[in-house]
Amino acid sequence: MVDGRVGRRIESTLRSVLGGKADPLPELEIQYADYALWQRQWIEGEILQQQAAYWKTTLAGAPALLELPTDHLRPVQQSYAGAMLPVVLEEKLTSGLKGLVGVTAQPCT
Repeated sequence: MVDGRVGRRIESTLRSVLGGKADPLPELEIQYADYALWQRQWIEGEILQQQAAYWKTTLAGAPALLELPTDHLRPVQQSYAGAMLPVVLEEKLTSGLKGLVGVTAQPCT
C-alpha cells in the first residue's frame, strides 16, 4: 500500500515513460552496479575472513532445518517439482510493457 504522494509520483513517472516522454526523475548518483563493485572490493582479504568468522560463530549450533508448523507434512524426499501457470496478456498491455522495457532498460556494467 502506498500513500497518496508516492502513488501520484509513480503514476506521473509511468505516464511520462509510457507516453514517450523523458523520465522526470533525476538520474541516480550511484547505481546498484557501483554499489556491488564497491562491496566486492571491500569484502576481500581480512574483511572477508572477519565476516566469515563472525557468521560461523553466530550461526554455530543453529539447526540445519527450521522446524516450523505447517498445514501438511513435508515429503521425506523433496522433489523440487514445479508447475506452470499459463498467463495470457492483452496485446495492448504486452506492447506497452515491451515499450516500457525498451525505454527504461539500461545495460548493467
